[in-house]
This record gives sequence, structure tokens and C-alpha cells, in this order.
Amino acid sequence: MKATQTIFSNLSLILFLLFFTLIPNQVLAQNPVLTKVNGGTSWVKPNVSLKGSGATTVTGSYPNYTVSSTSGGSYSAGTGISITSGNRVNNTAPDKTVILRGAGSTTISGTYPDFTVNSTSGGITYSAGSDISIATSNVITNTAPDKKITIKGTGGTTVTENYPEFTISSSSGGGLTAGTGISISSKRINNNKPDKVVKITGTGGATIGGNYPNFTIGTSQTTSLGSRPANATVNFFTSSTTNSLTPSLSGEQVIFINTAHANCKINLPPANDNKYRIFTFIKATQQNSLVFDKNIITAPGSSKTTFSGNDVKLTIVSSGCDWYVMED
Repeated sequence: MKATQTIFSNLSLILFLLFFTLIPNQVLAQNPVLTKVNGGTSWVKPNVSLKGSGATTVTGSYPNYTVSSTSGGSYSAGTGISITSGNRVNNTAPDKTVILRGAGSTTISGTYPDFTVNSTSGGITYSAGSDISIATSNVITNTAPDKKITIKGTGGTTVTENYPEFTISSSSGGGLTAGTGISISSKRINNNKPDKVVKITGTGGATIGGNYPNFTIGTSQTTSLGSRPANATVNFFTSSTTNSLTPSLSGEQVIFINTAHANCKINLPPANDNKYRIFTFIKATQQNSLVFDKNIITAPGSSKTTFSGNDVKLTIVSSGCDWYVMED
């Protein structure tokens, strides 16, 4: 009996030691938030704190927490974007047409989403002019450098020095020489004798009229008509709208003309073929006019073809060049 009690007592001690040795380790393995202190059998509960920010909130207590975020978080949908209640962000306008165009020396090739943009060097296409070459590497070269440049001055202008630095100089007055009554100073031309008296005198048949600076120059015309034919033929003519008068060349002609119905057109022969020939025209009526087909010189520098009025007596003579009025 005493031996049985001893065995039971020893078994109880072993079970007690196993409980306090193995059980804490098992609890530690199942619950990692417990901390073993100094390898002993004392265990403490750690201080755990969870906090939410923005659209996220944390509720509950250790060891059971609830973490929650509102739909969409703190985001808002922009153009072409939507955010669903399941926090799903969607592109509401996919596959938009993309068009790229090149300008100037830039070209666009390829299709969406792969484009190739190409521009020529410098953005501008150049062409080579005289004495210029452009290599495929876009290097521009002067193929005729150091050309000889010659600059010559004339008059009052001189050129000195050499390429590329020249000195061009002009003397005062620009190479002009001052004549009588003229001076040149600092390229300014001056009349040293202004307002001189201008006198023009006519000689022979020339006459001078008017004053400086407006003069009138005329010439008197003297014509030697020679002898007048002895016999004269008298004719009468009545004008109408359908006929005209051509005087006869037989001797001197005296013609009475009735212009009551219409103007009388008179066809004169050429003056250079009828030197000294004389015609006398007498307009017997007031109405209408005598109209000649050639100019009749009435005074030096004056001539006319139409004569009007009543009882007009007009005698003309050929000088061999023109027809002149002898008397009217």
C-alpha cells in the first residue's frame, strides 16, 4: 500500500512538470503575440495598435481588428474614367482615333500605337547655289572660297586697303567741280550769284515779250507774193448739205457764196503747187460759215479754217508753202 502511494505521488509530480513545461510552448506556437520572458514560464501580452488614414478605418481590439476602405478610396474619376463600387477603375473611352500630321520637313509614318516621326536635318531642305555644295551628311561647303574682290572708286571716291577690309572715302563735293557763280562745301552746292538780270533781245524777225522767268518769243513772217494775175473770173456758188466748192485754177477767182442753207466747204488746192495763186471769197449771207479744208494763216502764229459773219470778204494767196490771208 505504501509503495502504491509512492508511485502515485511520483506520477503526479511528473504530470505537473510536463504541464508547466510543454503547455506554454504549445500556446506560444499557436499564439505568436505572447512573449516568453527570460525563458521562464511567465508570459506577457504585447501592446498592438492599428490606425487607419484617408478613406481607410480600423475598428475592433486586439487580437480582432476590422480594416475598411470606402469605395474608390480617395480617388475621383476624370474624363473617360469611371470607378465602380468594387473599387474598379475603368477607361470609358478606349480606342480613340489618334491622328499625327507632319508639317514642313517633318513626316509621320506608321499606325497607332506605333508612329515614326522623321525630320530632315535642320528642319529645312536646302539646295546648293553657285559655288556651294551640300553633302549627304548635311555639311554645307563653299566650293569657291577666297575669290578675288576688286573695288574701284571713281570721281571723288577712293578705295584703299585689301580684302576683307576696305576703306571707301569720298572727297567733299563728291567729285564735282564748282563753275562760275557756284561753290561746293561739305557736299552742299551753292549759287553764289543768284538773281542775275536776264536779258533776251530779238533780232531780224524775232520779237521778245514778257519778263523773267516767263518770256514769249515770236517771229514775224514776211512773204514776197510776186505779181498778181491781171484777169479775175467771178463765180457764184450756193452751198447745200450735199455739195462742196472746189475753186477753178483758171486765173484769179472771185467767188460769191450763198450760205443761207448750209456751211460751205471749200476744197483748196495744195499751196506748194500753186505759188502766188489768189482766191477771193465773198460770203453774201449771215447764216452759217465758210469752212476750208486747209489752215489759213491770218497772222504770225495764228491760223484757222472757219470764217463766219455777214459780208465776209476773204482774199487768200499761196506762198508756195501755206495759204495766207491778204485782206478780209
